[in-house]
Amino acid sequence: MTRLGYGEEIRRWRVAKYCEHDRHLNAQPRSFAVKTAGSKAQGLYLPFRK
Repeated sequence: MTRLGYGEEIRRWRVAKYCEHDRHLNAQPRSFAVKTAGSKAQGLYLPFRK
């Protein structure tokens, strides 16, 4: 998994960034809350993968 970009350190960094992004969006007044789930929440998502 490390060769594919899913190493433990990278995954933990992605999870932390998604949590930070959710906190930033939830700090704004809205009628709904944002929560990242699924493979993104586990750090297993690469948006620009071919």
